[in-house]
Amino acid sequence: MNYRINKIRNITFILLIVFALSNMTACQKANNKVPDTVVSKPSTTRDAFHEKTQSENYFDWKNGVKTKDILDYLNVPIEERKKEIESISSVFDKGNTIYLKTKSGNHKASISDKRVETVNHYGRALDRRYTYIHGFLFYDTIENREINVTNIVDLKDYETDHVNGLEVDYCQNKVLISCHSKNVNKDMTTWGTYLETAFPTYLLFDLQDYSYEFIKLSKIVYDKNNADTSADAILIDSNKILISYKDRKVSKCKAIIYDLSIKKVIEEYDLDWNFKIAHRIADCVVSPDGKYLLYHESGQTPVELFLYDIEKRKEYNVVDHETEREEIYTFYNWDSENIFFYGVYSIPMAECMVYMRKLDEVR
Repeated sequence: MNYRINKIRNITFILLIVFALSNMTACQKANNKVPDTVVSKPSTTRDAFHEKTQSENYFDWKNGVKTKDILDYLNVPIEERKKEIESISSVFDKGNTIYLKTKSGNHKASISDKRVETVNHYGRALDRRYTYIHGFLFYDTIENREINVTNIVDLKDYETDHVNGLEVDYCQNKVLISCHSKNVNKDMTTWGTYLETAFPTYLLFDLQDYSYEFIKLSKIVYDKNNADTSADAILIDSNKILISYKDRKVSKCKAIIYDLSIKKVIEEYDLDWNFKIAHRIADCVVSPDGKYLLYHESGQTPVELFLYDIEKRKEYNVVDHETEREEIYTFYNWDSENIFFYGVYSIPMAECMVYMRKLDEVR
């Protein structure tokens, strides 16, 4: 009898120990659980490749994906959604990484595992690291901090308050920013127009080391004997700008490549007058290999998106407003040397689509 009692006691004791250990393990797992708002990284290169492949196959980016379908897939509540035209700001990693905005904040989403995390920035993605917010304000996603150019550069001669519609080009950590002078009434051309309007000043600013320089087109290409000329500049390399020098009287435009490192013109050629790049364009982003430009036409309501082949000197229309769909672009960014993403809004359909394009599909 005593033997049976002792045996029961021993079994009960062992069960209590097992139960206690299982509770401790459960608590430890709960404490180490990865939050749903954090994107977990793949553990191996093979896993990473499999993740990207799944993302590429889930959505047909080539033929376009509705913004609504992306938000549905990520389980973004209807009541949290912004207007479609302002919901998505950039797409990377062949469609796996998406930056989006909701009423509650800014987010980075992963398509492969349907994870969404909150981020501190939202704007026009210049590349994976830098984002243009507005005015002279940028964001560094690696350092996780804002870059306010007005705190670094003396811009007392230029408009910095309530500035909208600044033209900002980007290439290899550098931005070329159009500057609006406060002294346009003081600086006149010999033929009576504003010098800063016909031949504007630009600020070249390095987002990485904060170095900068001002570029005055009036010092490079201003011809006081020709009242019909004007010029604009875009950044095509970290140390090179393309100046479109226009003579309106004869409807001709010349491309002038100016090397900022040696302060000299290194190349000139005729630019097709009908190209948008021959006139005032904005927000040019150079491809990672430096061979192509993505940009839109400057103006109050820019709607069309263009691609320019620097070597072949050809321009292609990516988003054409003059179609039955009446499309206007919503965002654009390079994903790799030969792939870019862009969004379009169709006015008649009242819906947004996101596309991925390879260069050989445009040229």
